[in-house]
Amino acid sequence: MQDLSGLSADLLVLLALSVLLFVLGLTGGRKFFVPFLVGLYVASVVTSMLPTLRTFLLRFGTDLPAQTPAAIFLLALAFTTWLLAGSAVTAVFRFSGRGVGILWQVAAASILGAGLFGVLFIPTLPRGTLTPSAPVAQWLLADPLPFLWALAPVVFFAILRVNED
Repeated sequence: MQDLSGLSADLLVLLALSVLLFVLGLTGGRKFFVPFLVGLYVASVVTSMLPTLRTFLLRFGTDLPAQTPAAIFLLALAFTTWLLAGSAVTAVFRFSGRGVGILWQVAAASILGAGLFGVLFIPTLPRGTLTPSAPVAQWLLADPLPFLWALAPVVFFAILRVNED
């Protein structure tokens, strides 16, 4: 699926998410980013448990709709982000620097957050709903990149924390 700019829809969604995260990061800083990234990991874990729930429900003749993993992922992400925002968990991590110095941190966290969202959310979509574009398949979904995208935000915030001390 192409639009007027020549970019695929999935890539445009990830770019828009990155810009949104950048703006929210400028306004909310660590009070938004840490809960959002933790929410992505929690949503991934919750979604990975759905096959167990599906097996349980099949015993009773009930099945989950194909959209359930994507919906559960988004709900778990929203709930976890809301739950952790402003809590003591965010005090563990701090952005260092002031003014222009913080922009690169917010930009990097935005890109890492959007990439991690893509890596964790795209597999929850029902098969055939979305065929990832070549750039998304190459830069997000090709082995071993999902693992690296999952690890990168943790390493990034650990490096920021070490440099701050």
